[in-house]
Amino acid sequence: TVAGAAGAAGSAPGSAPGSAGLSGRSSDVVSDVEVVPVNVSMHTELEPVGPRLRRWAIRTLFLAVCTVAIGAWRVWLNGKGHEGAGMHTLGDKRLGGHTFRYNSNRHALDPFQHVRGGKVPLDLIVGEDTGVHGPGLALSIAYLWWHYLAICIFPRQLCPDWSGSLIDLIYPERDLRGSLKGPGHPDYYHDHKKVAAIVMGLIAFAASVVWLGCRVRTRPRVMTSIGFYAFPFLLSSNILFPVGTTIAERLVYLPSLGCCMGFALFLNSACMPTGFLSRSSDAKSAAGTRWWLLVLMCVGWGQKCFERNISWADTGSLWGDAYRINPGSAHTCQNYAINLNMKGQMLEAAAVLQSVRSFPEVDRVDTDEIYPTLSLTERQLGHWQESLSVVAEGWARMDLREAALDRGVIVWHMHALNGEIEKISLRRGRLPA
Repeated sequence: TVAGAAGAAGSAPGSAPGSAGLSGRSSDVVSDVEVVPVNVSMHTELEPVGPRLRRWAIRTLFLAVCTVAIGAWRVWLNGKGHEGAGMHTLGDKRLGGHTFRYNSNRHALDPFQHVRGGKVPLDLIVGEDTGVHGPGLALSIAYLWWHYLAICIFPRQLCPDWSGSLIDLIYPERDLRGSLKGPGHPDYYHDHKKVAAIVMGLIAFAASVVWLGCRVRTRPRVMTSIGFYAFPFLLSSNILFPVGTTIAERLVYLPSLGCCMGFALFLNSACMPTGFLSRSSDAKSAAGTRWWLLVLMCVGWGQKCFERNISWADTGSLWGDAYRINPGSAHTCQNYAINLNMKGQMLEAAAVLQSVRSFPEVDRVDTDEIYPTLSLTERQLGHWQESLSVVAEGWARMDLREAALDRGVIVWHMHALNGEIEKISLRRGRLPA
């Protein structure tokens, strides 16, 4: 095109454009044309959108199909219940064959859905419905996704036990009422901030998918990093089936690969402060900046990894860290106090266990071990009357549950009540021991 235009400009009147004029000024044309090197990466970005999106769709579809297949397999295994292990009594058919332990995952386990469906009579229920339903359940599960994403990017708080009420449920109707009463009112809640963050995050996610995948210049690599976070996480998201934990860092091993890909793409993109200099004379400076940022990120995450290795070195330090993050978990308090007792720190162990006695019943249904441990600790401190009082309290709680079992109660404070799980006689025997 340049040669033709030059020939047309230099040809004589009446001559054909690009013929006589081109032959007469061929050397001038060659000297005037600047040879522009082709950037291979830019050429790849400008490849027709159809083939690129087709390849990305095939890879993504394969990942999605594998995820759904594994999820269906897990649902099938859950549906078999405990019959394969000869323990078919653990899952009550009136509760859909499931054994609900609400403290393990209160974002998904909802025994009252069967009550509302008419499968369980109200006289077989003890305790109020403290779960979240409808839009609140969807928002609560979505909040877990953003929590996992936050600890992948900035692992500030890591804990082996997130059970109990550490991760709040989101009640939109409660939040709407409380927000209108002002911060000074006891019914004022802060869920609206979480709801706003979730909504903005979902909008940003949808916008990024449209921006990166539906334009002429697509970004399949960025879309792949998003897909690696989203699709494997479906297996632990409580969407396909409920899982047996509220939050566990082990569930983000594979999804964290998507975050790692995102960091690598960010360091190699024009979003970096020096990215716009990469095609100028300061390209070496820009590359140095990227390396320094990479080293800084690796040092920070490496230091956090070292901290977690130290925490997991023994059970005492592990449960000590857990207690500092989640003191509202009866399970954490119980394990931490046992380790304190073994180390001879009786006063500290007694203080931790005494705090559990004031928890609501729904938060300490499955922690009968606190009573023999606390009784033993108080006895070692010489507090005999307090030790006997703890034994009597634990004994009375077991009497109540045993009486409920005898009259056929199915749900006990949001937990499935089953004799094979409770083992009242064994737990009662530990108290006088």
